[in-house]
Amino acid sequence: SPLLFEEALRLNPNELNGWMFGAAAKMWLGEHQTAIDYCERALRVSPLDPRIFFAQTTLAFSYFFVGDYEQGYTCAMTASRHHPNFPPALRAAMACSAMSGKSENAQKLWRQVALLSPSDRVSTHRVLIAFRRNQDRAKLGEAFRIAGMPDDEMTEEKRLGRRLAAIVAADVAGYSRLRAVNFTNIAADELVGSGLIGAWLRGTAPK
Repeated sequence: SPLLFEEALRLNPNELNGWMFGAAAKMWLGEHQTAIDYCERALRVSPLDPRIFFAQTTLAFSYFFVGDYEQGYTCAMTASRHHPNFPPALRAAMACSAMSGKSENAQKLWRQVALLSPSDRVSTHRVLIAFRRNQDRAKLGEAFRIAGMPDDEMTEEKRLGRRLAAIVAADVAGYSRLRAVNFTNIAADELVGSGLIGAWLRGTAPK
């Protein structure tokens, strides 16, 4: 509950987790300016924390929803520099590019996301389902479609083909990258939508 985050922050205003996870809760509820304020406070409280890319990603999506696509893209790419294989940050950059008219860049980012999370579909995406407001789901869905994310359900054959492509692409870059791709595929399922805060609290962020 957002009220629990507010109480936690009242008791300890320097608690990074309260600002960071509270921002995510505010974003899903549609309180995007408050989410921005929370994220900016998190960045001030602990700018060098290794988990700060979560706040940067939430900040990117929040800027997307208020229509500041350039700032959203900047925040998303900052998060991606810390964790290049973190799909939520790439999705945020993709969405901001799509809605700012940079469809070619959005499509390029979608190809990266598709390798890391090949089951992504607009119609079933958990990050869309998590948002309370219909207008937020519609806006993000539109951005995903512009970028090239399909609506249809993925067949098992296509899923295996995409997965194989991800493994081959990763193997070319070396074993360490293969491990990163495999981990991120697992983390992506846990870290989006309604499971995001729980995954953060369990410490399942990419290493």
